[in-house]
Amino acid sequence: MSGPTPVPSQPSTTHQPAAPVPQENTRNRGRDGQNRKKPDSRPAEQSNPERTEVSDAAPLTPLAPDLPTVQDAAQRPDPAADLSEEQATVFARLRDWRNAEASRQEISRFIVASNATLAEIARQVPYTQDDLASIKGMGPARLSKYGEAILQVVRGEQKRR
Repeated sequence: MSGPTPVPSQPSTTHQPAAPVPQENTRNRGRDGQNRKKPDSRPAEQSNPERTEVSDAAPLTPLAPDLPTVQDAAQRPDPAADLSEEQATVFARLRDWRNAEASRQEISRFIVASNATLAEIARQVPYTQDDLASIKGMGPARLSKYGEAILQVVRGEQKRR
C-alpha cells in the first residue's frame, strides 16, 4: 500500500555569519582597472644588494631642497634692467595689463606672462601675431589667449575697464 511519502528532515535554518570575503586592494589601480605599480619580481635578498643593516649604516644627512634661495633671486638679473626709456614705458604698460588680467582671472600673474617675456616684448615691439609668436615665452596657447590684448597694449590701444 502506498501511503504518504515521508518527508526527509530539513537541516536547521539558523544562519551562521558568512566568512568575510577578502577585498582586493584597488588603491593602486588606474581608471582602466589595471595596476599602476609593477610588482618587484626579484627575490628579497637580491632586491637591493647594497643594503646594509641599520646598525652598520652611517647617520643620514638630510639633503637641502632644490628650491631657489633668496640669494639665487638676488643674483638673477632684472630682465627689464637694460630697456630704453621707451621700452621701459611699454614694459610698464604690459606689466600693468598682465597684473590686471591675472587679478580678473584670479590666477598668478606669471601664468599670464613672466617679466622676462614682457621685457622681450617691450624690446622687440611686435605689431603682428607672427612677430609676437617669435618671442620666447609666447607659445601657441598663450598667443591665442592673450595675443591680441598684448598687441593692443604694445600699440598703446589698451582699453580702460
